[in-house]
Amino acid sequence: ADKSRRDAGARQQWAQGDPEKAWPLNSLNGADRRSPGGAAEDEEAADAALGGPMSLEDVKYHLRTVLRLKRRVVELEGALDGREEQVAVLSDEFNRRAANLGARVAAA
Repeated sequence: ADKSRRDAGARQQWAQGDPEKAWPLNSLNGADRRSPGGAAEDEEAADAALGGPMSLEDVKYHLRTVLRLKRRVVELEGALDGREEQVAVLSDEFNRRAANLGARVAAA
């Protein structure tokens, strides 16, 4: 079982070490596995590697990755909320200036 797991790991080429660096954003959408024509390459091999039993280290690694991604989602949601507030303030300022300009043009 250990040998088959190592073989599957070699095919899958799991990133080892720091999960922060292991999964760049473009790998989340499969961009790293796609040819210029857009066809998925070795998709069956990747699925087969995930189909077997995982070692405890693999499970821990994946859990750390999930936790890191959850933290990143919270961080991005906070940044998005801040941008939405900024857009609202700028929209209000724009509308106020447009109304002032319209009033001056109408008065002239």
